Amino acid sequence: MALPEGRLVPWKGYAERLAHGTEEGNTLCCSHSWSVWRCEIWTEGLFSLLFWALGFLESSVGRAEERFLIDWTDERILFHGSGQLGYSSNAWNHFFEQPGGDPPKLKEKLGECQEAGRLKIVVRFGPPWFQKFGEFRGADEGDGPFREIKGGRLDEATAELGRQAVRRWVRVRPAILHRAEEWLNEHSEGGRRLAVHLRRTDKLEQCRSNDLPLPEILSQILAFCRSLECSSVLLCTDDATMKKELWRQLHLVGLETYTFDALLSIGGPSHKDENLDRRRNAEDVLVEVLLMSRCHALLSTSGSWRVQQC
Repeated sequence: MALPEGRLVPWKGYAERLAHGTEEGNTLCCSHSWSVWRCEIWTEGLFSLLFWALGFLESSVGRAEERFLIDWTDERILFHGSGQLGYSSNAWNHFFEQPGGDPPKLKEKLGECQEAGRLKIVVRFGPPWFQKFGEFRGADEGDGPFREIKGGRLDEATAELGRQAVRRWVRVRPAILHRAEEWLNEHSEGGRRLAVHLRRTDKLEQCRSNDLPLPEILSQILAFCRSLECSSVLLCTDDATMKKELWRQLHLVGLETYTFDALLSIGGPSHKDENLDRRRNAEDVLVEVLLMSRCHALLSTSGSWRVQQC
């Protein structure tokens, strides 16, 4: 775990940084207490941090008197971007609306709530405060140095809990949704489509069962397409070399295969490549996830399961 180091965050300008990138909403009253989770985790990518945020938010279910905000303003977050290229200071606001919708006049209201004693900002995470949502289920097998992590195939009950949490808290920004819809409109042919997600690079060490040989990957894709009556594939992976070669081989066997042109690093995990625009990479990955959610079913390196259409 990357644990916070003791350092002060200046209050002056904090409200502006937290609110940067939000849009005017109408769902939040200043009479509520506000709880902010400030993320100070500097080694993990977009979806790991999203699942930490979901852990915080799910631990808060039932506290109707509170409203919640996510703070990804720490510039050491791998995909933060440090204000370059016009990116929002709060990286959360680049990808998602704040939980419950963007608060109206957030900058002014934060000051009012702070003065009234109704503002709480915490950086803590992990036991005993809250767990990462899902606790790595379905992601890692938990052997070797990672034996405390419990992975394995997701069952339907666990998957449904995840769907409910996402529906409760996560609203993707319209600009990112628009990118996904544009791609879908341009690639509407192909009938029923199987989403194939291959997580490799740094996950080959953490989850060795991800290191599947190419012939086995091809065999599984073809078998699932036959059994699910899918006539095309959407191929998503963090391994740029694998993506190119697998696309070629799938076409050789006559299976229509689509890819999204995500910005990827060559030879390593993109979210740790300092020479890459990692905010753009994170956005592309989110678009890919939206596209996969619109496919008939999902086949992943850690198992397979049907997903509901959005």
